[in-house]
Amino acid sequence: RRATRLVYAMLSRLGGALRAQAAVALRPTRLPTQQLRRGFRMTVSLRTDSPLAADADASGGTPLPSAPAFAEDGALPLAPAVVDDGEMLSGLMRDRLHKSQNEDTIELFARHRASSPQLLEVRHWNYMLTAMENARSSSAEIGAMVAQMRDSGLTPNENSWLPAIRACLNGPAPVGDRDAALGLHAQMKAIDGIEPIADELNAVLMELHVRAGDFDAAKTLQQALMAGQMSRYRAAYTLLMAYAKQNAISEFAAQLAQMRADRQQPRAMDMRMVLKLMVSRRSVEGTMAVMDAMLAVNDAFEPMPPLVLLANAGAFDAKPAEAERLLRACVPLIRTTHYYTKDRLHVLERLLPLLGEPALKIRVINVLAMQGSMNKDVFSAITEMSQTCGIEAADDAFSALEQLLARGERVSVHAVNAVVSMCAQQKDLDRAVEIFQSIEATFSLKPSIGSHKALLLAPK
Repeated sequence: RRATRLVYAMLSRLGGALRAQAAVALRPTRLPTQQLRRGFRMTVSLRTDSPLAADADASGGTPLPSAPAFAEDGALPLAPAVVDDGEMLSGLMRDRLHKSQNEDTIELFARHRASSPQLLEVRHWNYMLTAMENARSSSAEIGAMVAQMRDSGLTPNENSWLPAIRACLNGPAPVGDRDAALGLHAQMKAIDGIEPIADELNAVLMELHVRAGDFDAAKTLQQALMAGQMSRYRAAYTLLMAYAKQNAISEFAAQLAQMRADRQQPRAMDMRMVLKLMVSRRSVEGTMAVMDAMLAVNDAFEPMPPLVLLANAGAFDAKPAEAERLLRACVPLIRTTHYYTKDRLHVLERLLPLLGEPALKIRVINVLAMQGSMNKDVFSAITEMSQTCGIEAADDAFSALEQLLARGERVSVHAVNAVVSMCAQQKDLDRAVEIFQSIEATFSLKPSIGSHKALLLAPK
C-alpha cells in the first residue's frame, strides 16, 4: 500500500509539472514593461541621415521614433551600435563588465570614441581601462591609454590609474613589475597631481613589494599608512592579506603573531576571507596555517571547503599528524545544515576512519545519515566502533548527539542506532534499552528496523 501511494504521488506531481509546462508554452510571449521602455529609449535618438529625420525636416515636425529592434527569438531588444546619452552608455558598459564581456566593453568604447568623442567622460574611460585589465592587457598598454585619455582633454583620476598598477601583478618579472608600478605611482602625483589615498591602491603596492620579495619595503609602507589616514588595524591587515595572496606563509604567521601581540587580533570575518582566499588558490600550507590560527581563538568557519582541499591534495598523507589534528578540531564545526555535494560527502567518508574518538565519529556519521550517504564503509565504521569502544565511549557519543540537538540540529535515527549498538555489544543491555527509548523520548524520532536489530544482535 505504501508503494502504491508513492507511485500515485509521483504520477500526480508529474502530471502537474506537464500541465504547467503546457501552460507556459501556450502563453503569448510578453516582454516586461521595463525592457520595452529600455529598448524604446535606445532607439529614440535619430541620426541626421536617417529616413525619418529627413521626413521630419521636410514636414517641419518632430520625427517619430522607430520601433525597438529585437533579437531573432523576439526575447530582448538589441542594444544599438551607438547611443547619444552618456548615462545610457555608462549602463551598457557597466552591464558588460559585470558579465565579464571585456572585449565587448572595449569595442563599445572604441565605437563611441570614433563617432562621438565628445560624449565620453572619465567614467567611460575608467570602464574601458578596467576591461583592459580584466582582458590581461599589460601595464604599459593600459598606461598608454591613460595618456591618450589625458590628451583627449580629460584628467585621469585615481580609478583611472588603478587598473594599470594592478596589471603589474600579472607581469612576468616581480621586481621589474614592482618598479613599473612605482613609476606609474609617481606619474599620478607628478603629472595629474593625484595623492593616492584609496585602500585598494595601497594594498596593491604592498602586494607588489611582497611579490618582489622586498618585505622591508612592505613593512615601511605599512608604517606610512598607519601614520596617515589608515587605521592601525587596517594597515596591519592589509599587509597580512598581501602575505596571504603571495603565499608567503612564514611572513604571514609572523605578521599574525605581531598583530596579536599588539592586541589587534584579526576579526573573524576578515580571517574567513583569508581562509577563502587560501582555499581558492589551493595553498595547502596557507590553508592549514589559517585554520590553525582561527581554531586557536575559537573563530567559527565552515570547515568543509578546507577539509576537501586537504584531503584531495594529499595533506593527510604528507603531514598526517598536523592534518589529523586540524580534522579533529574541525569536526565540532560541521553542521548538518551546511551545503554538501557528493565530493564533500565522499571526503567525509574517507576521513571517518581517521577519527579515533567515537564522539567525533558519531557527528560525522550523523551528517552522512542526514544526507542519505550511509554506504557499506560507514556501516563498517559503525561495526568497528561498536566492537572496540567501551561503554564510556558510548556515553560520550550519546552526549555529542544531545549537544547537536541542543543547538538546534537534526539528529538521524541511524546515529542513535550506532550508540545503541555500542552499548549492546559491550553487554550493557540496560544502557542500550535506555538509549533505545530516548529515540522517541529525547529525539522525537521513530525507531527503525536497525534500532531493533541493534538490541537483538547483542552478544549473549
